[in-house]
Amino acid sequence: PPEFLSTHPSHDTRITQIKKWLPEARKYYRKP
Repeated sequence: PPEFLSTHPSHDTRITQIKKWLPEARKYYRKP
């Protein structure tokens, strides 16, 4: 599928999104 070929470019975007979201996620994980 074409999606498989475009996995690499979107992978970079995914990493960027995860890095942006990580601080938010840590807030929730820190809650007891």
